[in-house]
Amino acid sequence: MIWIDWAIIAILVLSAIFGLIRGMIKELVALATWIAAIMIARLFGPQVSDMLVPYIDNTTIRNGLGFALTAIIIVMLGSMISRAAHSLVTASGLGGFDRILGFIFGGIRGVAILVILTAVVSLTPLVDSGWWSESQFIPMLENLRDQAAGLVDRQIS
Repeated sequence: MIWIDWAIIAILVLSAIFGLIRGMIKELVALATWIAAIMIARLFGPQVSDMLVPYIDNTTIRNGLGFALTAIIIVMLGSMISRAAHSLVTASGLGGFDRILGFIFGGIRGVAILVILTAVVSLTPLVDSGWWSESQFIPMLENLRDQAAGLVDRQIS
């Protein structure tokens, strides 16, 4: 194994450990929160930006701040929901089960991150590097990338 294989293992293990520590409920709420934050910020960021006109002259900064403020508010709300949901799960005695599922979710998230990174790096000259072709795990990630691309193509068609 070469350094990139060790980096791949580290990403998988760290993601799974973070999932174990946080638990499935917190992980799912966090994922949903970030998706909602981006969607809501895209929808309502311009309105927030318009409210900032009297205070900020630069349009680029104002638009960026409108998006960021909207997203931050949604992330804060999601954090409160996450804490409440986690407290309910813990109080119900399912905390251990929640953590096991969080570990599994974290591992799956780690694979997803690696597949996305593989797809991005595949578009660069780095694929011609020796470490790319010598890796034991990159061919598996390329296979998963191709399968995921096939699923996306079918959904779009």
